[in-house]
Amino acid sequence: MFDRLSDLVPDTIRIGGADRYEVSRNVLAHAVSSVASLYVVTGETFPDALSASPAAVAEGGAVLLVPGRAAGLDAATTTLIRSLSPARIRIVGGPPRCPRRSRGN
Repeated sequence: MFDRLSDLVPDTIRIGGADRYEVSRNVLAHAVSSVASLYVVTGETFPDALSASPAAVAEGGAVLLVPGRAAGLDAATTTLIRSLSPARIRIVGGPPRCPRRSRGN
């Protein structure tokens, strides 16, 4: 695939990583030096990231995948967030803030 694409556009690069989280960090590090908003989403499923992407773009921001069930951020993610200097961080998805009410209540 890379060879076919680089035949079409010589300035083609591949951005990779050991896992989806490193790829996400590497894409951000390559594409932007700072962001107004950073949307943090779990990389375990894709709907949250898809939903967050338009909002992030509208705010001059970006989406960052993290392991949603981890107790905290790893050093590489913390370093990237600091380097991007976001004015605000939005966490997208996860457990609801309040219990859902069943219909009729």
